[in-house]
Amino acid sequence: MIKFFSVMTNVSTIIAMIVSAVFLVGILFRSKSISNVEVFNTCNNQTKVCRISSIIFAVLYWFAVSGLPTEECLVGYANLSATCSRLGCIWIVFSFVNVIVSVILGILKRGKEELEIMGKLRKSNFVMGAIFFVIAFILKVN
Repeated sequence: MIKFFSVMTNVSTIIAMIVSAVFLVGILFRSKSISNVEVFNTCNNQTKVCRISSIIFAVLYWFAVSGLPTEECLVGYANLSATCSRLGCIWIVFSFVNVIVSVILGILKRGKEELEIMGKLRKSNFVMGAIFFVIAFILKVN
């Protein structure tokens, strides 16, 4: 059960990142079907489910490990902390890539819709990175 929670935390995060990357690439290459706000809002609602489920699976992992004997519990906390640190770093790096691309798009005077989508993606990426860093910090075991 614990392994399942760990795998699902990673899988749901990967799905959310892939969707974000698709929008990033679509905006860069001016794909009208992807850089449309209406399409983004529809897809973003589904991506939110993945983002939230990744956090829920991390918390479920945390609760499941808490019921184990002390030594196994500490190992589980350390593993979850490492996973959350890694995912937090990936989300934050992804956010900074988004910042760089947004600046380039701003310089190139791209459309307001495209920059609005990039802003929404950037904000949600930073939030996900921060949440995973907080979980990792709370679970830090020395």
